[in-house]
Amino acid sequence: MNTWRSYALPLILLAAGLALIGAYALRPHLWPQSGPPPTPTYTPEPIIPTRTPLGAPAADTAVTAPPLTTPAAPTAVFTPPAAALAPDTAVPYRARFGAAGGIRSTNDALQADLPLGAFINWNVALEPPLPGVEFWQMVRLDENGIRRTTWEEIEQIIAANPGAF
Repeated sequence: MNTWRSYALPLILLAAGLALIGAYALRPHLWPQSGPPPTPTYTPEPIIPTRTPLGAPAADTAVTAPPLTTPAAPTAVFTPPAAALAPDTAVPYRARFGAAGGIRSTNDALQADLPLGAFINWNVALEPPLPGVEFWQMVRLDENGIRRTTWEEIEQIIAANPGAF
């Protein structure tokens, strides 16, 4: 039994197709053009307004440019103060780089002489695991509160490492 619903989708698609064809036909700039393509025209001035170069004649007056002369040699040489030439000491070089991962892979990076100043392994530790490298403590949380440690251990770590991250 065929009902109007079985014909609805084909009729909708047919109507949409005819609408697209009609929209295309009503836009004359999309029609193919007959004859040669248009040639570009010369623009006497830039489309974007620009400043007239120095020494160039203005559009309404004739001005002759002054004769070109060679510039004089500089008489003084600027020497920056020694403090300006010094390397940036606000942040030490090694402190700019860090590693995230296990202690073993961070130790391998240090042995390869990579400039690591800090590392993190997503844990807390009373003693920094690698000497000479700043250890970033991380207290892990979940929906039940802190994980893998206790408040007492955190207080001990804070007391043992004042000012540490």
